[in-house]
Amino acid sequence: MKVLDKPVEILNREVFFETLGYKPFPKEEYLHTLYEWYTILLAGGVRFSKSYWTSMEASYRIYTRLMEQLRNGEDTQEYYWLVGSDYKQTKPEWGYMSKIFRQLGLYNRKHSSQKFLGDSGKASVMAIGFSDWPAEKCALIETKTADNLDKIAGFPLMGYVVCEAAQCVEDVYWKGRERLAQNRSNGSWMILEGTFEGSLGWYPRCFEKWEYGNAKENAVSVSCPSWENTIIFPGGENDPAILEEKAMRSEEDFMERFGGRPCPPKGGVMSGSWNYDINVNTEMATYDPEDDVYLAHDPGIVHAASALAIQLRSVPGMDQPVVCVIDEVYTNALQCADFIEVVMKRKWWPNVHKTKSVIDQAGGFRDFRGDPVVKQWKDKTCIQFAHNKVPVNKARNMETGVDLLKRFVKPHFVTGKPNIYIHPNCTGLISEWGGCLNPITGDQKVWKWQIDAQGNHIRLGKVNDDSSKALIYFIWHHFGYSEKRAHKSTNKPIIRTRGSNANI
Repeated sequence: MKVLDKPVEILNREVFFETLGYKPFPKEEYLHTLYEWYTILLAGGVRFSKSYWTSMEASYRIYTRLMEQLRNGEDTQEYYWLVGSDYKQTKPEWGYMSKIFRQLGLYNRKHSSQKFLGDSGKASVMAIGFSDWPAEKCALIETKTADNLDKIAGFPLMGYVVCEAAQCVEDVYWKGRERLAQNRSNGSWMILEGTFEGSLGWYPRCFEKWEYGNAKENAVSVSCPSWENTIIFPGGENDPAILEEKAMRSEEDFMERFGGRPCPPKGGVMSGSWNYDINVNTEMATYDPEDDVYLAHDPGIVHAASALAIQLRSVPGMDQPVVCVIDEVYTNALQCADFIEVVMKRKWWPNVHKTKSVIDQAGGFRDFRGDPVVKQWKDKTCIQFAHNKVPVNKARNMETGVDLLKRFVKPHFVTGKPNIYIHPNCTGLISEWGGCLNPITGDQKVWKWQIDAQGNHIRLGKVNDDSSKALIYFIWHHFGYSEKRAHKSTNKPIIRTRGSNANI
């Protein structure tokens, strides 16, 4: 290969890395060529050395930017953040970067933390500059956690690294974009790196969306299997350590943890019927104090209890109101009276309609904790819940509740818009559909079909469906079903609907 054929950016990196004694293996070399992308997502398998690569790439960018400022006589102090779900998640990157800048003679001890403070739950600061520089001239690398991002609203950054990003909430990504925006023209950048912690949530979703490069978002994601670290696994995919892990784990678990690829759970009831980027919409599903709020409640006597707060919106071009799930109460730790208290403290509570809210049919029965749920609600709040029976099995070509729900979440074939929008805070409902981890357990808890040995759907599962059922009760009561029956004498089809708003 002719050295002169390489871009200047690559040549500069090679010189920088050689100074540090860093010899990247082939996949690392490829990752260093992605410098033109604003956001890089590195989905690394276990032991891929994602933290080491990230530290090298970030250090090069910080160093070159500092030298550029020095040559141009600029004295603007610039900031870089290492962010994790807690401080400990930033420790590997902090350790590598502090070593790198010590080698370069740019670790300003006077203005830096003398050691990593994250183990004791404190932030660490690294001042990058020559030893005689004042603090305000040095570039600052600071550790942050998801909990303290809001404390410095609008704080401008040049670089932003999210460590073990799959363990962080999505807001960490969006807050980073906000803080980088001001320095976009100066070359600000973001690196997200981590191993998949299950295949649900924002991190796998971004991986899939950016895998082949997303020009609109100026982001790219790369799968980095463990075996591509040929230093640790010289045998590659056939290395004995890799083959041992593959034999001991399920295919899905192995690909997530070592293959660097998400493997969504199979058999999800709503899989293929909804789309996070379409149905989850903050603008549409934000509380409007001018409109009524309707409750859709599944008491969850045995498992999670869910109450969805819903508003109906009139949208131009749509022939019926759009269902907007603006909020959710989702818990398994409260008795009915306590659950009601939580609901009553929500800001939208004063707008709740007293007669058009719905509940599971079982809410009308007495349970082991006292009076029927509907009676407890009525006595305490004056809400009179409707509790209709919703068919599960098909009969006479009639839609089931699940059929109706799937039709509502799909974009209309004319307008291209769905009939259901969900606020991203409704994580119980979203987790049941495979869009994030369960907010109670932190694990994958997806509403699934029961499947036979041949992979056929037998019946609906009866777990992880609490918010989904509550939503079905609502659209069934307010919009009804469509039933196709043949007229006895003419044999022509008759369409019957129930519900005052039925027009589907």
